[in-house]
Amino acid sequence: MSSEIIQLDKYISRARQANTHPAKIIVLSEMLREIFGVELEDLLPGIEKKIGSKILGIKGRIDLLYSDIVFEIKIDLDRELEIAKRELKKYFQALTENDPSRKYVGIATDVIKYKAFIPVVENNKVKDIKEISSIDLSEISVVEAILWLDSYIFSKPKIRPTANDLKFRFGPGSPTYTVAIETLKTLWSNVKGEEDVKLKFDLWKKNMEIVYGSAPSEEAFIEQTYLVTLVKLVAYYWLSGDDEVSKDRLLSALNGEYFAKYGIHNLIEEDFFSWILHREIVMRHWSSLQV
Repeated sequence: MSSEIIQLDKYISRARQANTHPAKIIVLSEMLREIFGVELEDLLPGIEKKIGSKILGIKGRIDLLYSDIVFEIKIDLDRELEIAKRELKKYFQALTENDPSRKYVGIATDVIKYKAFIPVVENNKVKDIKEISSIDLSEISVVEAILWLDSYIFSKPKIRPTANDLKFRFGPGSPTYTVAIETLKTLWSNVKGEEDVKLKFDLWKKNMEIVYGSAPSEEAFIEQTYLVTLVKLVAYYWLSGDDEVSKDRLLSALNGEYFAKYGIHNLIEEDFFSWILHREIVMRHWSSLQV
């Protein structure tokens, strides 16, 4: 980590000195390469990426599109934040039109300050964008900075999975948590009226009311669904050692069948949160799932 402290300090200094748009892109791409191991050939296809929106009737270029991350780079983020947000909204719209099933996160940055956003989509149209997290590299520790950035890039394979790392990658405010919760909310709205799903929710709500003394919200139910699902997936990946999985194996992990041979019975029985495997969701959404 000591070498990364030196590297990060170097890039903060270079970012302060960079006073043109191309210079900022160069600093960011070199930082991603040196600290996070993202090679230039992996970045090049996404630099100045051409996009277009038929709905908005516009064409443009994304500063940097890497995986599912849209980088909007500014000289001074504080001064140009509103411009950055307008640009991200347009880019989100174009990307949503191209592939409605894909989930993108936008990062507005001057390579020192970073603000992350997700699109608010209704009927495949981006109505707004929502900020989910932010950092200032000059005001936080190197460890926190690297964990925050890598929670979006997911490129550092040797980070030890500490509680802090798990918080940045999967906890509230992380891109994984935010995108997953938004997706679960959409799925829940599609099936919450189904009799078997409603029964699970009502039983869960009664149990929680006995324990905590008051009835919890639907949002709390969705958050617990996320946590239980995450635990199952982490356990599955740890036991299987798979880098890539089939949809069938993923389904067997989520319904608990995969764990039967290990004698892990509390992950086998159907629970309150198995509503995500409702036939309506599986038929509608699993056919387009990429794993």
